[in-house]
Amino acid sequence: PMAGVLLSAAGLVTVSGSTDANGYVALLVDAAATAVNYTVYEVVPAGYVNLTPNPVGVPGVVEGGVYDVVFRNALQAPVGSGWVRGVVFNDVNGDGLRNIFSEVGLVGVTVAASDGQSMQTLGDGSYFFLLPAGARVITQTNLAGWVSTTPDVVPVTVASQGAHEVNFGDKLCQGRVRSRTGANARP
Repeated sequence: PMAGVLLSAAGLVTVSGSTDANGYVALLVDAAATAVNYTVYEVVPAGYVNLTPNPVGVPGVVEGGVYDVVFRNALQAPVGSGWVRGVVFNDVNGDGLRNIFSEVGLVGVTVAASDGQSMQTLGDGSYFFLLPAGARVITQTNLAGWVSTTPDVVPVTVASQGAHEVNFGDKLCQGRVRSRTGANARP
C-alpha cells in the first residue's frame, strides 16, 4: 500500500484526499436524486508509473452508494527497460475509442509481448509488461464471440525508463453467420 497518494473525484463537485497507511482514501461526494457520473483521478507519485486506467469513470453515483476504484502503481522502469500497459475494453459503439463511463474493461483476455511474456487482463481489463527497451510488438487475442475494433497487433518502441499505453477495443459479435454447401447451396 502507498500512503500519501492524492486522488480526486469530479462530478457535481470535486473532492480530493490522500491515501492512508493502508493505501485507502474515502472521498465523500454529492449525489443528486438522479444518478451522476464521477471521474476519479490519481496523481501518480514521483518515481512511479500507473499500471491501470487513469482516470476511472464511476457511472451512476447515487446517494448512499459505495464505489471501489483501484489504481495499481509500480516503480519507474530501470535503465534499459520500459513499461507497456493498457486496457482491453468492451467497445460497445465500435468506434475504437473508450468511453470510461459506458465501455468497461474485459477480464480474461490474453495479451502478449513479442519477448514471450503474456498475461490475462485483470478485472478492470488492464494488463502490463516490463519489457527491454527497443522495438516490441503487443498482441491481443479476442475472446470467443468477440471481434476487434482496433488492431490486434500493435508495434511499440519501448523507451528506456518509459511508460507506454496500448489499448485494445473489442465488440461482442451480433447476429448469426450461415453457410450452405452442396447441391442446394445458393450463391
